[in-house]
Amino acid sequence: MRTLIAMLCCFLCSNLNAEQRRPGHSYDRLNRLGLELAATAPETPLLKSGKVADSPASGRPLVQSKGAKKLRKRLNEMLKKQALGRVKVGIVIADARSGAVWARINGNEALNPASTMKLFTSAIALDRLGPDYRFSTELLGHKDTLYLRGNGDPAFTVGALTQLARKVEKGRHFKKLIVDPFAFGGGVLPPGYGAKKSRACYRAAVGAVALNSGCGVIGVFPTREGKKALIRMEPPGYFFGVSNRTRSVSGKGSTLVVKTKHKALFTHAKITGRIGRKQRNGVHFRYRVSHPPLATANTLIHLLKRRGIILNKTPEMGHTPSASRRIAITKSAPLSALISTMNKKSNNFIAEMLLRGMVQPTKGAATWKAGQRIARSWISKNLQVPASSFEYNNGSGLYSGGRFSARQVVALLVHMNQHPARLQYRASLSIAGRDGTLINRLRGNNYAGRMVGKTGTLNNVSALSGYARNRRGLRLAFSILMNETGGATTRMRKIQNQIAALIIESK
Repeated sequence: MRTLIAMLCCFLCSNLNAEQRRPGHSYDRLNRLGLELAATAPETPLLKSGKVADSPASGRPLVQSKGAKKLRKRLNEMLKKQALGRVKVGIVIADARSGAVWARINGNEALNPASTMKLFTSAIALDRLGPDYRFSTELLGHKDTLYLRGNGDPAFTVGALTQLARKVEKGRHFKKLIVDPFAFGGGVLPPGYGAKKSRACYRAAVGAVALNSGCGVIGVFPTREGKKALIRMEPPGYFFGVSNRTRSVSGKGSTLVVKTKHKALFTHAKITGRIGRKQRNGVHFRYRVSHPPLATANTLIHLLKRRGIILNKTPEMGHTPSASRRIAITKSAPLSALISTMNKKSNNFIAEMLLRGMVQPTKGAATWKAGQRIARSWISKNLQVPASSFEYNNGSGLYSGGRFSARQVVALLVHMNQHPARLQYRASLSIAGRDGTLINRLRGNNYAGRMVGKTGTLNNVSALSGYARNRRGLRLAFSILMNETGGATTRMRKIQNQIAALIIESK
């Protein structure tokens, strides 16, 4: 009789739970990750012994299948041997379909994810704009003025700008060019980028009209011995002024130095030193420009000049009159292709352009604050986490771009695995041993192609998050965040590779 009563109670409880929580609902999947408790609740940290707790106080019980238990055991043994010391580690591994957690270590601590931030940026952009969305750049005319207007094409090329230039009729008496970058509001430098003063292209400024990822190339080529070297810019005119103080010498050595200076929003370059005549392919330098919209407009002036259309020497900024007539328009590749380039190459410029571009379905200029507000709201709503439990400052993860827990990253991956654009999202990630930033990782033991992911690297940060197929064919979502690495990037990557291999080998 007692046995019968116990069975009846279990049956009634299971029915009650089924009524309260619909199977397969997004809340059900995220609830299995324990995300409703993920904000500040304590969780068993990574112990000195490397022990993986089976039931952290803050989360739901872990999956108790033989395969999951074996994975946790092997993960425990591997981490114990590594003796990571002061390195802060957050690891979560979960079923990408159900959200059921296979393993977790310090999964609630918010850490710097570096370029793993791009997983969030691409997800939000896909959700808000759709995978087929295309950005546009227009050339318009009004009276004697040409207007170049864009809405944030992150892959705008010299070829596309040349197409616009070819549509201008030589007979038209245009006298000046005005660039209209006001689809974006506020400054051109992304949040947090002021942490360093690097001129490198990974720290490029952005704009609603921006050519060549906000970066220019200066090529220096030797001429006759004793004469000045030949300077070529790509895109042409992207740097507003170039001072050539070089000399061609015998041999193949080079002592060239390039300095860039920003004057009134324009970038000037000064090249000094010697270049050997045997440097037949030249020496190339890549630097960011201070104001991409004005630099792009200056390039268009150069392109039009080649066609015999002479405009003002110095481009200006202004709003396009409503009475303007469209001369030509060019559109970007679909968003799905743009995020693929962004994630596989870890392109910061595209990420920051999308942070502003995702604002455009709403009214008003796309400011940094508007982009941050939309991103934070999307994350909090769709992942069901308090806004106070994470930081989203910029779209790329450069410097102090954000802070997320490994549990939150996996929650994102689980969410996007159910999203209508899940195929495009997964296709945007690097394939282990095949392409992108993972081309040289997991190439052996038939692991290549069985994991896709996004890497993250800063001076003191190393991360890897993505999806992997295990031996049963089950897709597992995982996140490995490592902070305070002491610059031991190579070692951290080897550990991440070992963890990924354990996931692939699991059953």
